[in-house]
Amino acid sequence: MLSADAVDDRQLNVTVYSPAMNRPIPLQVIRAADTSNPRPTMYLLNGSQGGPGGSGWDAQTDAVSFLRDKDVNVVTPVGGASSYYTDWVRDDAALGRNKWQTFLNEELPPVIEDFLRADGNRTLVG
Repeated sequence: MLSADAVDDRQLNVTVYSPAMNRPIPLQVIRAADTSNPRPTMYLLNGSQGGPGGSGWDAQTDAVSFLRDKDVNVVTPVGGASSYYTDWVRDDAALGRNKWQTFLNEELPPVIEDFLRADGNRTLVG
């Protein structure tokens, strides 16, 4: 399940439901500059705070402006604070169910890459 709201001509706020975590996961997406052909996808992971409150790539770097003219789709999950984007053995009382590895490796790529008409090539940056 995916929902998307345009921020501007290239940026979107997207939400993808994670069955493994049993919750919707917000994403910041930058579409490739040229969408006439399928393009690769870069998964850009925020640091230990997961991106809320000005702690992400968008707030602390010039990544958005740098990537603006590139022919790559950029997908940044928002959330995952203190999870280190791994699958936890047990749920946490404060952080809930963390199955980020499952989400990032299995659940998210087919959904978001189909939506973006991506070419199946991908990289992970963190």
